[in-house]
Amino acid sequence: MLKIQFTNDEIKSKLGVFNLKSLERKILMLFLEKKVMQASKVQNYLSKKGPYIYKILAELQEKGWLEVESLNPKHYRIVSKEKFKEKLNQLIELTQEKLDLQKKNYHAILTAYDAFASKYKNKKLESESGEKLTAEKEKVTEKMSLEEKFSKIPEKAPSFIKKWMKEVLVENEMSKILKTEVNMGIKLKKGEIVFTLNSVEFQFNTKPLTYGGAIFCHFPTEVKDTKIFNQTHVYNEDMLKMAYTMEEKGFSDEKQARSLKSFRVESGLMEKAGDDPSGNGQRVLSSIFLKINSKEIEGKLTTLNISENKDWIVTYWAEKPEFFSLIENLLLGLEYSSSVP
Repeated sequence: MLKIQFTNDEIKSKLGVFNLKSLERKILMLFLEKKVMQASKVQNYLSKKGPYIYKILAELQEKGWLEVESLNPKHYRIVSKEKFKEKLNQLIELTQEKLDLQKKNYHAILTAYDAFASKYKNKKLESESGEKLTAEKEKVTEKMSLEEKFSKIPEKAPSFIKKWMKEVLVENEMSKILKTEVNMGIKLKKGEIVFTLNSVEFQFNTKPLTYGGAIFCHFPTEVKDTKIFNQTHVYNEDMLKMAYTMEEKGFSDEKQARSLKSFRVESGLMEKAGDDPSGNGQRVLSSIFLKINSKEIEGKLTTLNISENKDWIVTYWAEKPEFFSLIENLLLGLEYSSSVP
């Protein structure tokens, strides 16, 4: 079972980062725990009478957080995880300070959603033994066909990125797409640095499971300023550190099949132009050190100004050298578009 390492009050506070009022947060927490409720039950739990609760429930339904389970009498329920995640995405404000705060709480909220869902499901499935549930959680990904793997490639991603994803999946038959982000507008340093972000993370079916991926950052003009290059690298590296922190604490719903005991990312320095495999003269290399169960793993993370027009900065990483080389070699062979959809 997923462990919730935050109290309900802490989760309510994290929801507040997404502009939800105090009472709205309390009601959503109730529905995460109880799943399906009538308005009268909500009133009882919150010790509030009168039409106000009915109004808030109707507003939460209209905003897309709740949906009607049944009528006569009306029962509400929390929306599916996909819809819940979509609501969080819609509310993200893409300024650096707000984005960083929201990203720190984003995965915790979704993992809490899974934990409540798991708890609710287990109450209903009393016939299932604990051993069976444990076996299901420990099961690693089954071998998938290429068609199944390709179905995870987002349609709206730039065409050359989709081509690269396919090449990685073809070259390594034990890989699959874990998650993606598509055409996100990012602003750093109060809007001084602006780019569009696309990202993908792959899972490699090794023992233990390992991961790798790439973050593609497209700038409206050529990136000449070394400071912009370095700040983009730091931003992407910080996002990876945050993901590892969430996994280490048990708040990573995608990576439940392995146990990350510790990690560290040693930031690198700008290297000489001759060390840049892309030939564009801008490259930062960092090292990744992981301890998974009792096994120590060393990976790499690199940022390159990779396209001929120098308007694409790409950060890519892998937890095993052979996968890092695979990702890098295929990236260097791409023809980068000067625009995004």
